[in-house]
Amino acid sequence: MVSTEGEVIREASPADKKEALTLITEILAQEQSLEFGRQIKALFSHYSLWVGSAILILAIGIPFQLPVAAVSGFVFMAMFFINKIRFQRFWHKVVTLFSRKAKDLEDLNSFYGADGRVMLVSVIAGRIVGVIAIREGNYHEEGTEISEDEVDDCCEVSRIYVHPRCRRLGIATRLMDEIEDRALDKGYQILKVKTYATSKDMLEFCFKNDFDRNYAENFIEMYPLKFITITFEKDLDTDKNIHVGGYDTSSSAEG
Repeated sequence: MVSTEGEVIREASPADKKEALTLITEILAQEQSLEFGRQIKALFSHYSLWVGSAILILAIGIPFQLPVAAVSGFVFMAMFFINKIRFQRFWHKVVTLFSRKAKDLEDLNSFYGADGRVMLVSVIAGRIVGVIAIREGNYHEEGTEISEDEVDDCCEVSRIYVHPRCRRLGIATRLMDEIEDRALDKGYQILKVKTYATSKDMLEFCFKNDFDRNYAENFIEMYPLKFITITFEKDLDTDKNIHVGGYDTSSSAEG
C-alpha cells in the first residue's frame, strides 16, 4: 500500500511539465477505454438489437421460404454494420471529452500560468501522484464568444487526476481543499466541477466534498446509447452548496 507520508502539495513548476502531462494523458486514455467498453456493451447487449434481428429473420425468411441459417447470417451481418456506423457517429461526439489535444495540454505551464488559472501537484517521494487545475469558468475551448450574462467570479476544475495506485488515500480531497483556497485568493466565489454520469467515483467524490448538482448538459444520445456530462457547483464565499435537486445516476446505466 502506498504511504502518503511526506506528501507535498505545491504549484506545478516547469520541471513538472512532462511528468504531469504523462499522468494526465495516461488517465485520459484509461477513462476513454473504459467508457468505450461500457458503450459497446450497452449497444450489443440491448434487447432491441436481438428483437429487431428476430423480427427481420421471420419477416424475410417465412414469406420467401428461405433457409433460416442463411437469413440469420445475412440479418446479423447487416445489423452489425448498421450499428457499427451508428456507434461511430455517437462515439465521435463523446471522444472529444477525452481528447489529449486540448489547448491546456499543449503547454501546461504556459496555460495555467495565465491570470485566473493555477495547477497544483501532489508529490510523494519525488513523484507526482496527483494533479488539479482551475481555469476561468467562462473559458471556451473552441474560442467561441462569451455571452454577457456569464460571470467572472466563477472558476472551473479543468483537471483533477490521481495515479490509480494512489487512490482512496485522500489525495484528491487534499488537492481540492488547496485549490479552493487558491480560487478564493484569485477572487473567485463559485467553483465548478464537470464530470460524466458513468464516472461513479467522481460523482461520489463531488458529493463527499460538499458539491451539489447544478445541471446536466451535453446530453449525447443515439438509442440505446447515451452519454451525460454533469456540472457541480460550490459556493466558496459562503461555504454553502448551490442546490438544484438530486441526481439519480441509475438512469445513466440503463441498457
